[in-house]
Amino acid sequence: MVESLLQKTRRFGHAHTGPLSEYGALVAVSALVGVAVGLAAALLHKAIHVTTFVFFGLGGQVLSALGSYYVIVVPVLGAVVVQLLTLSSPRVAKRKGVAAVIRAIVRKGGWIDLRTTLFHFVAPVLVIGSGGTVGPEGPAAQVGGGVASLLTQTLRLSERKIRLFTAAGAGAAIAAVFNAPIGGVFFALEVVLMNDLQTATLSAVILASVASSVVARSILGNLHPFFVPTFALGQPLYFIGYAILGVLAGAWSAAFVWFYRETHRVLERGKVPVPRWLQLPLVALALGVVGYFFPGLFGIGYGTINLALVGKLSVLTMAVLLVGKFVFVPLILASGGYGGVFAPAIFQGAMLGSLVATLSNNLLGIHLDPVTYSLVGMGSVLGGVNAIPLAAILILFEMTNNYAFILPLMTGVVISHLVARALIGTTPHHLHLEKYGVFIQLGREVNILRSLHVRDVFRPETNTVPARAKLSQLLEHVLDSPYSSVFVVDDDQRLIGVIGQNELRHALVNYEELKNIVTAADLATSDFETVRMDDDLHFVMQQFAHTQYEELPVVSDVDPRRVIGVITHKDVVDAYNRAVARHEMAEGILDSLRLAERGARAQLTEGYALEEIPAPPAFWGKTLRELNLRAAYGLEVLMISRATGPNGQRQRLVPRPDMVIQEDDVLLVLGRNEDIEHVKRMTV
Repeated sequence: MVESLLQKTRRFGHAHTGPLSEYGALVAVSALVGVAVGLAAALLHKAIHVTTFVFFGLGGQVLSALGSYYVIVVPVLGAVVVQLLTLSSPRVAKRKGVAAVIRAIVRKGGWIDLRTTLFHFVAPVLVIGSGGTVGPEGPAAQVGGGVASLLTQTLRLSERKIRLFTAAGAGAAIAAVFNAPIGGVFFALEVVLMNDLQTATLSAVILASVASSVVARSILGNLHPFFVPTFALGQPLYFIGYAILGVLAGAWSAAFVWFYRETHRVLERGKVPVPRWLQLPLVALALGVVGYFFPGLFGIGYGTINLALVGKLSVLTMAVLLVGKFVFVPLILASGGYGGVFAPAIFQGAMLGSLVATLSNNLLGIHLDPVTYSLVGMGSVLGGVNAIPLAAILILFEMTNNYAFILPLMTGVVISHLVARALIGTTPHHLHLEKYGVFIQLGREVNILRSLHVRDVFRPETNTVPARAKLSQLLEHVLDSPYSSVFVVDDDQRLIGVIGQNELRHALVNYEELKNIVTAADLATSDFETVRMDDDLHFVMQQFAHTQYEELPVVSDVDPRRVIGVITHKDVVDAYNRAVARHEMAEGILDSLRLAERGARAQLTEGYALEEIPAPPAFWGKTLRELNLRAAYGLEVLMISRATGPNGQRQRLVPRPDMVIQEDDVLLVLGRNEDIEHVKRMTV
């Protein structure tokens, strides 16, 4: 039976099958992914609990000579172990978090290797188990995506399906960790897939999330992490208070993302006089000191949130815990720790909401329910920090198993999301993607798509039929054509419409009666998109998103109704994948050969090298198209390092023909040694 299932899923990945068998295979693989991810998520959950017991339970016995002060040492011990693990696999260590899953999907066809998955299972467990005040959801998503990727690689599915199920695995892991299957679905759609919604995608994500939740619940129990006592929403006028809380949560979220960005910039770029290997132990020591007085800061913090919900935390404690999470989460992650920001965002929201209600009651005499404000604050900061309004609403609803506060929750989350986006416009996982010059839209990387143009991939075939062609002639053309659609032109060879498979299928129902009556003009639809030779492939993908056809007509710049070629969706994706492979090759060589310093050179083969060189003054202010470096100097520009932030942050950009070279650009070039030396002498 298992072998039969494997054979079906392999056929699903490689061959064209009928709709029923295709759907059956989709269900089977989605269920397999969900079960595997559910097991992995449950194991992660158990591992965190066991590791916490080892560090704080057994560790307390081993360090009994320190008395209650042993809790200060525990995070430091965990940090030392984690740093040793990082030093053993520095390249694998950099592929962390939700951003790594997104990058694997858009850059590597969804491929995540076993070593990466195992590493990012163990490292976060050590950080959280030793008191690190971070969340489990980032590692869970990475482990879920990794398990799904490994499973679909074993089944030898196509790259497109590996991408799909890797994303589904990440969402299924969130569903299992938070006991929130619907929230896991929207996490995958809003975060991992960047709202690239398709029917097959949605089906796979839903099925995997359901299966994962069922498996995790059977192992961990159907328990909700938060105990919600009785609460009151107040009169309709009180919704003004929820709106104000949304504004405060949005501002707090924007401040958190800003601090997260600046902390990473300072620590990762060596702008502090502390060796990189010592940063995490020092941060852990500071956490231990604060945690000694306020132990609620240690770990994920769900128990502390429950204390806030039942009113057992003082104003001072909530304020310290709120600021503590705000400060230590970015510090831990920027100094080399591993974990997520979802649970810390929920924690901060709970403290913020409870503080707002309590202070209003005590200082202003306005009666606000701390429980309701805590719940609304949890969702508001979660949505504000991570730009996931739908997922935040659903995750909070499922984690509390309470629908009664849904209207205040929706009010706070939406306003927080809008305020945070207006103030900061990015999220922690977007920051990690942008650090590598990765900008995602429509499931593809915008920078790479914009570096390619229609002229690079179009086919110089018109694929046209005259408007007067009878149905029989049209059918003959379609059968002889490699395309699924055809462009209809008038007597002056000007485009008037497109005929796709749907239009043709309807006509073929009564083919015998219509074959000599119906013409191409009768079947053609005027609802179509066109592209031109100078359009970039990002624009082309946007046009494909607006149409049902797999081909678009390429029209003349002089006459926008004259067809001069065809561009297919497959050709665009293939060109994108080739460019991604080339970009990944360059980045891999840079990482492995440590070409971060100017002047370092990698010899690829006899006489040819790869090197980063400053852009010569003769290049400044000119586009790559104008310079034509391949013809003029024999060099190929693979990447451009450019200062793109207000504080001098540098990003690796994919070169585009219309990109203007700037004074401080550093070019990664491939060419003969003598050609590279010639250009380097131009910088003197």
